[in-house]
Amino acid sequence: MFAPAYNSLNMSRGSTANQSRYSTLEKPRRSGRYSSSSSWNSSREVLCDFCLAKKNKAVKSCLTCLTSFCETHLQAHYEYPALMKHKLICAEHDKLLEVFCRSDLACVCVLCIMEEHKKHDIVSAAAERTEKQVSLSAERTLTAMKNHSSQNVLDENERIFAELLQALERRHEEVKEMIRAQETLLLTRAEGHLARLKEEITLLRKKHRQADLEQLSQSDDHIHFLQVLLKTCLRQSFYINTFFMLINLITPLLNLDSCQFSMDPSTAHPNLHLSDRNTVVRMSNEPKSYPEHPDHFEYWQQVLCKEGLAGGRYYWEVDWSGTEIDIAVTYRGIQRKGNDNAGSFGGNDKSWSLCCSESKYYFVHNSKRTTILPVPSSSRIGVYVDYEAGTVAFYSVSDTMKLLHKVQAKFTEPLYPGLGVWGYGTTCEQEVSYFPSLFGHLKYEPLTLILMYGPIYHINITFHYQQWVILKIVKH
Repeated sequence: MFAPAYNSLNMSRGSTANQSRYSTLEKPRRSGRYSSSSSWNSSREVLCDFCLAKKNKAVKSCLTCLTSFCETHLQAHYEYPALMKHKLICAEHDKLLEVFCRSDLACVCVLCIMEEHKKHDIVSAAAERTEKQVSLSAERTLTAMKNHSSQNVLDENERIFAELLQALERRHEEVKEMIRAQETLLLTRAEGHLARLKEEITLLRKKHRQADLEQLSQSDDHIHFLQVLLKTCLRQSFYINTFFMLINLITPLLNLDSCQFSMDPSTAHPNLHLSDRNTVVRMSNEPKSYPEHPDHFEYWQQVLCKEGLAGGRYYWEVDWSGTEIDIAVTYRGIQRKGNDNAGSFGGNDKSWSLCCSESKYYFVHNSKRTTILPVPSSSRIGVYVDYEAGTVAFYSVSDTMKLLHKVQAKFTEPLYPGLGVWGYGTTCEQEVSYFPSLFGHLKYEPLTLILMYGPIYHINITFHYQQWVILKIVKH
């Protein structure tokens, strides 16, 4: 690494003094170049070839690099393996460094031990190398032992810390369980105490009412007697009459004739399997063998319901899961053969379709799409059709009911509910009922009836999701 740099520097430096000096290693010095005033001849002081500003005294010279080095620039020959093989000579005596001075911790030549290093602790370089090698080996072993011991300590600390964490987590769970148990106990006690208080309050009210009635029976004021008695009886009769009025109102609704939609196997694509009395459809990679019928969809994976919608108002819901479905209403005459859009739901002027998937919803009619944002989180879709008004509306149904899309049209033929199923394992289930007589005179929005009872009370009843719900009784 350094040898080429030294040779390059030595070649480019062109130092005449050093060339003269190194020539003495091979032949006698030439005279004429160095005068009696030369510092090298007068004091035999050799300068470092690598010092640029102030020249330091050279301590050793290299026979391979043909360069003299001060103590600083000589370190490379001790640190880099490629330079360690170079032969170093004493800068003072031009002799090989063969012995080691332990007093000055330096390699010297045999002449140095007679002059500057006289009476110093001198050993051969090989002996010192052997001793240093043994010392270095011992130091390496000690360092490895220390590292191993440190790693063991770290591993032990990690193990102890992990056990502490596990113990803390167990204790945390135990404390949480104790808190939950205490909470349950206190809640049970509070509920029992509350129930007893309610019983006591009811008993006190009865006693108070009996006391009031007894006191009222002893009243001599006829007007006061009649006013209090009529007020009490009116309140009780109101609750009784309201209850029976609601019973009479709801009972006819429960007896309404409903018609359950069912899918028509004679229209189903072979990849669509029907089940549960033809109210559930699932796509499968194993074609089902249906009887031959001209109404089968040959290319598009679709199916129609048997029941047609003509006149009145209708509402049904579809639950789906899987990849993608189409929920549609269509004329019976939609194309069944071929793979063009004339046979797909929404790809023509005979059908209106809502396409549903996990990533997107859109409405399509006559091949024109309308994107619906945001994508609903519920997998239940409600469909409302007002045939006479020409309205088709799609809703996302969960705890609430959100309108997804509404379209106006003019229907000229009966409409048939239809489903298109895409992706193996995709399933649709229709939970459908329609009440033409009921929806004929009510709006498709949440329905509210106001029942009047006397001049001061009315009752709001709302029809929502095919259920009657008593919302509130309001006193004016």
